[in-house]
Amino acid sequence: MSKVFSLDDIEARLASRTGGFILAALTLILCLAYVMRLAMSHDVAGDFWHFWAAGKLWAMGGNPYGADFNVRVRTEFGFEAINGWFYSPHTWLLSRPLAVFGFDTALLVWRVLSVVALAVGTGLVVSLRSGEGRGWNRLLWAVLLVWAATSQPGSINFTIGQFSAFLFLAVVLFFYGVLRHRNWAVVVALVLLSMKLSLALPFIGYAAANPRLRLPMLLAGGIALVASVPAFLAGGTFETVTGYFNGIAQYTKFDVNGPLEVTGLRNLLMHWFGISVSGIVLSIGAGLLGMILGWFSWRSPERMSPALSLVLLLAWTMLLIPQHRYDLLILPALLIQAGQGWLWANLAVMALMFRAHIATNIMRLPDMAVHAPGSYLFSLAMLGLCVFLHLRLLKAGSVKDGSFLGAA
Repeated sequence: MSKVFSLDDIEARLASRTGGFILAALTLILCLAYVMRLAMSHDVAGDFWHFWAAGKLWAMGGNPYGADFNVRVRTEFGFEAINGWFYSPHTWLLSRPLAVFGFDTALLVWRVLSVVALAVGTGLVVSLRSGEGRGWNRLLWAVLLVWAATSQPGSINFTIGQFSAFLFLAVVLFFYGVLRHRNWAVVVALVLLSMKLSLALPFIGYAAANPRLRLPMLLAGGIALVASVPAFLAGGTFETVTGYFNGIAQYTKFDVNGPLEVTGLRNLLMHWFGISVSGIVLSIGAGLLGMILGWFSWRSPERMSPALSLVLLLAWTMLLIPQHRYDLLILPALLIQAGQGWLWANLAVMALMFRAHIATNIMRLPDMAVHAPGSYLFSLAMLGLCVFLHLRLLKAGSVKDGSFLGAA
């Protein structure tokens, strides 16, 4: 007769050194195998072409922010750039070293490093949680990592060669730095996040409003500026800066960046009312909200714990700032230090987002996206999480430690 294991037995086995090693090994092997399968597909890693080509142009003394970016990329590398180069000048830190390799080798390195970033990021998320045993924490890490690597957001990220895995790690490092008082983590997080300025604004606002975080914020700004110097020398300071901000202004004018192709409030307003709201305005609004949350958590920690303020920060960031489906890799970061109710609500959303385009068809939702089916479903889910969060706040009447996110 086979032995029936209780939940305590399962937790104990996962908590053991051998059980933890086996779980970690199997999880990493599964994730790497899936990524390698994607790597063998014939899909073009279009976004990574931009990162790699920008590094090559910098190496050649060129300027990827120039109006002739598409022409230069097509002439030099035989690839048709789609939208241009919109990332900050200090992205030189990522793009230039990769340009040392040929495209295929650089893409392989990029994908492997992305898996590492996801593994470390999910590990930090679990380490910030409290209340669960070691075995359950290890199981949660495995679930989060497998979801991040094999879900629709992860699959798109690895296929096209985006750097959303690094942005996820940056968000979690920011949380880790704030909650564990590790300024180095805040610095690294802001340097990475500011490579995509719209996503960085709420976190910069949060740091600016908290006196303890202002020095790490200034250090991150200094590092970003110094790291931009090679880009300035290659393409000219004025040309680089003006080209960068002109690119940001033009970003939303491309079809793939329109309100129906991105997630969040911009998507919902277009579906419901036919209103197109500027993504720049929404990002600035998220930045101001970040300042309010940062100030409030600093001034009144007895009413709002830092952990809770960070959950609110990310939840509103994901609702307000227009993002693409691959950016949804930051979703597991919402699971820092929250109760079981919040855990299950987020896992339910993650299950829907695993293959959001399929769930959209099953639920017969009126998704009008052409390039990014499933964006409307995530926008609804994110709105639902924010509503859930604030309803529990109202019911609890207290925001001291986030325990209201626990039992229903």
